[in-house]
Amino acid sequence: MASAPFPLPLTPYERFMWRNDRPGYPVVWSVWLELLGALDERLLDEALAQTIEWHPFLAAVVSGRGRKARWTFASSVRHRVEWMADSRSPIELPDISREPGLRIVGSKRGDNAALVFHFNHASCDGVGGIQFLGDLFASYSQLVAGESRAAPVRSLDIQTLGDRYRSTRFASLGQRLGHGARLAAWFPKGLAFRPSVLAPAPGRAGKTSPPDAHALFRLPEVRLRGEQVAALRAQARGAGASVNDLLLAEALLAVQRWNADNGGGRRIRLLMPTNQRRPDQAETPAANIVGFEPIDLVVDDSTEWGNVLAQVRDRTAAVKKLRQPSLMDDWMAILAAAPPLLDGLLSFPSALYTGIVSNLGAPADHFWSHLPQEDGKVLVGEARLEGIGFAPPIRPRSAISLGVTSYGGQLSITGKACPRTVGAPGLARFLERLGEQFQARTAEPEAQPVGSPG
Repeated sequence: MASAPFPLPLTPYERFMWRNDRPGYPVVWSVWLELLGALDERLLDEALAQTIEWHPFLAAVVSGRGRKARWTFASSVRHRVEWMADSRSPIELPDISREPGLRIVGSKRGDNAALVFHFNHASCDGVGGIQFLGDLFASYSQLVAGESRAAPVRSLDIQTLGDRYRSTRFASLGQRLGHGARLAAWFPKGLAFRPSVLAPAPGRAGKTSPPDAHALFRLPEVRLRGEQVAALRAQARGAGASVNDLLLAEALLAVQRWNADNGGGRRIRLLMPTNQRRPDQAETPAANIVGFEPIDLVVDDSTEWGNVLAQVRDRTAAVKKLRQPSLMDDWMAILAAAPPLLDGLLSFPSALYTGIVSNLGAPADHFWSHLPQEDGKVLVGEARLEGIGFAPPIRPRSAISLGVTSYGGQLSITGKACPRTVGAPGLARFLERLGEQFQARTAEPEAQPVGSPG
């Protein structure tokens, strides 16, 4: 194992996520992969062990309590893929107080395979996880090609893990003052804004306990074809916005319409994850270097689409154009320094946000560009990656999370929903209605959800 700078203190976001982990609602995000072609189980486990050496946070656990909690390296743990015959078999998701924050399950279907990677968010964010998967695919491909030991395909500096937290204290005085003013301006409005929860799906209001967690070999999904994405991109460009702004706006309206039909509120807060990596952290191994930008909007049936998109565009401008830390960045630093405040936030009786919309972009273009491709799809040894989907965590009072990826010329939106209040049928219906919105927006007939809950 390569030398890693452990033990390490938890960053504010890591501490928040670690403390926020709870039974039934682990702070775990999941990536689902569908592969066409056979996988060699032995070589895959060997590649996994080698790739973990380059990404040691995925082999670390949190030891100690309170302010003394530290990341420590679990040298005795060896990761492997857990192959399951039944995708409905319950599984335990990774608890970083007991084990490293990565669990991988697989299922074979004839000569094809499905893999699901469950990452504890305190250990690794979406960018780090996708980078890890790219390195794993490259390592496995080298072993399949006959190499005795895989070599890293890019430079990774493990020592930078000790400086992974992007705080405003590292910025210039002008940046600190500007961000402080922005935070102060948002504070009274943000505190007064009490976001609505996603209304329970019909027939779910009386549910009291979540079912077991499952492997999620197939997530419900809305899939948009390349021409539909091009139409959305043109609409966003015409409004001076990004495609991600448009996706956020559609999600805001989808939540509003769902709540209007099911007796919920109209004060919607969606969290947009933001990559907080500095330019000098491009080669930092997988870790949690993320922030969250709250998008608050009061919407109803009379709210115009263009107005919603404009508000989202303006709300995300500081993060997109100025590369400012997210508004929640300093909040987490304050809370981590004052444990009673963190305890109060975690026990807050109301929803802190309505849901999350997280966009991983196009992994094959940005993170896996060093891998061979066929017809725009990544080759993994002798197999081909046919599809990818992912979903962020859900919280008890924040019942919906949506994950966006672009792959193989298509854009897919998958998700998780609260098992108590929404459930798998409710999530499928929500995504179906979201697909109908995109169908109307692009004037195309086939933005329909595919797949079924795993």
